[in-house]
Amino acid sequence: MRNTLAMRACVVLATAAVVGHCLAGCGGPPAAARRSVEVATVVLLEADRETAERYAVAAAEALDASGSIAEYRERLAPWDALELALRVAQSAVLSASAVVEAWDAGGRDRWAAAAGCMVEALGRVREGLEALGLRVPPELASVIDLVVGVGAAACPDSGGA
Repeated sequence: MRNTLAMRACVVLATAAVVGHCLAGCGGPPAAARRSVEVATVVLLEADRETAERYAVAAAEALDASGSIAEYRERLAPWDALELALRVAQSAVLSASAVVEAWDAGGRDRWAAAAGCMVEALGRVREGLEALGLRVPPELASVIDLVVGVGAAACPDSGGA
């Protein structure tokens, strides 16, 4: 699958449409919405815990092996990208959680957008973990693969893959 802005937009929009459609008939916050936020929270906590220890090791190794600040930053760039992705995903999950909690006060209308943003952010975490050769939690991989598959099939520019 090509990694383009158009493809990412299709994935987010397809996610929002699918999730919105699936949840449209439910009264009150649906269990699926609440559960997705819970699972995403646990996955992010696990990923953050595991990568924090490895980041510290990578930073020490980069410091020993670098002759300049620029070289040090270059060596840590993938780790810094993952750390940023984790923070953005945490914000997206917190936003989605707030939407679920405010379901009857307008959250229902905002769920599709919040879910799409959450999936996009979690996808970036997966990309960061993969780029560093780190373990991707199976729950994260399963959810993202499913949504990306739906998004790719719905996006005419992707060729369905």
